[in-house]
Amino acid sequence: EGYDTTLSEQNKAIQMELMKQKRKLDRLKKK
Repeated sequence: EGYDTTLSEQNKAIQMELMKQKRKLDRLKKK
């Protein structure tokens, strides 16, 4: 079960990173 929790934690971190990257790209596109 510990494996599943670490996997979900990693997924959360990855999702957060992707959102950050998307925001950066959106900001660059607007300029």
